[in-house]
Amino acid sequence: MSAIRRRVATQACAVVVLCSAACASGQAAGAGPTEESSPLPGQAAECPEEPVDPVGPEHAAECVYRAWITDDEALERAYGAEGVTDVLPTVMDEPVMTFNGCAEGSGTVLTGLVCTWTGVNIQPDVTLEMALTGSPAEGFRVAEIHAVTDGVAP
Repeated sequence: MSAIRRRVATQACAVVVLCSAACASGQAAGAGPTEESSPLPGQAAECPEEPVDPVGPEHAAECVYRAWITDDEALERAYGAEGVTDVLPTVMDEPVMTFNGCAEGSGTVLTGLVCTWTGVNIQPDVTLEMALTGSPAEGFRVAEIHAVTDGVAP
């Protein structure tokens, strides 16, 4: 485990002690229409290791989140930059986090198109911000992640 991962694990240890995740897919505000076939709200997106259609921002964020909680590096590379989850702690139990969606300028730390996940009943408050790159025609990928604790990035 890298020194960065150990430090983040210490600072955000509450994230790793929870049991389930809740998420919903939807269109990113301000991102324009996507060409992906999105799952219905409340329905988990499929995350094949070789995406066949352009991937929407919510889909990319959900699949990178799933790659993090399952420690699946191949899935991470399919929907995000290699090593993008390295800044997050190693997951012992699946955290309870709510997907808040994606919007241009919605990050506290990151800029551009950002998708956020908020911890449920986690103290201190933890939000994952995922910055995305791409377009509706080419698909989106998670380029960077920050864990924000009580409004401050570690």
